[in-house]
Amino acid sequence: MKILGYGLTAIGVAYLFIAFNMDVSVSTSSTYVPGYGSVGGGDVVNLDLIARRQNHLIIAALVTIVGVLMAIFAPNHSTAVKDPSKNQKKDFDGVRDLASDPYRIWLVNFYDIERNEVLNRIILGEKTFQTLDDALMSAHEMENEKQIKAKEKAEASRLAAEKAQAEWEKDRTKTFAILIAAFASIVSIIMFSSYQQSSSEQKQLEALNKNLSASFGITLPAQAKNASLGKSRDQSYLCNGKEEGQILQFETKSEPKEIKDLFSKIYGEGKPLYDSLKEKYDWTWKYSGNYYELNMFERTSYIKVYLCKTKL
Repeated sequence: MKILGYGLTAIGVAYLFIAFNMDVSVSTSSTYVPGYGSVGGGDVVNLDLIARRQNHLIIAALVTIVGVLMAIFAPNHSTAVKDPSKNQKKDFDGVRDLASDPYRIWLVNFYDIERNEVLNRIILGEKTFQTLDDALMSAHEMENEKQIKAKEKAEASRLAAEKAQAEWEKDRTKTFAILIAAFASIVSIIMFSSYQQSSSEQKQLEALNKNLSASFGITLPAQAKNASLGKSRDQSYLCNGKEEGQILQFETKSEPKEIKDLFSKIYGEGKPLYDSLKEKYDWTWKYSGNYYELNMFERTSYIKVYLCKTKL
């Protein structure tokens, strides 16, 4: 589980790095309009991509926190892999009594007790004995000492585990609180950054609507995005061939007819710019001493709108 935790942590950190560097701008293509030149083009910030980046950052932060938790608190089970090619000797599971023949036979086999014909003595490891009983007694003492050490080791492991559990129980609330606070901090930073960006965009939109109300007598449609208001001389084409004109441009998913009808409620019925195109994309109005020209260009998932204003 700890290895899985390390893996999740690494993935989460990499995911965070990728999410932080996600591009939230989209390229807009330009369109050539006869008599005017190229319209549109350039990179603009896309609100949908901003929201997606925020979601990716939250998921990456969650994966990282889960990985850290698993790496810190998951039990570390390490099981030794036994080599089947080695002759592994089984432990004795009966009564360890030297008067018991099964136990005596087990001692002989387990400790490799044998008679040396040259020395004419019983050999146990590097020791020799006059009789088999003496060798078996020595092996029995070695076995008892081994059992005592095994019990001491098991007891030490148990005490260490109990101590670790007690420390974990003591610090668990504090540790979880720190990790939750870290996760909450990451999410808060992401949300605050998104809020600041949205707030800035909202202020820009309010300022733009104020200027639009004063100069065009309109406010932006509810679905308008990436809106801007500028002078004709600063754009890639002239409004009605005049440099002093003003250009409003924005993107929307509304239908062209809806956009045209929205402006017609303010400027009047108007008429098509080109009779051959009927009333779908381009429209003009003469209103209150000004000339308004509406141009709309279809993109993959939205409509690019340009509204020009010049003096009659």
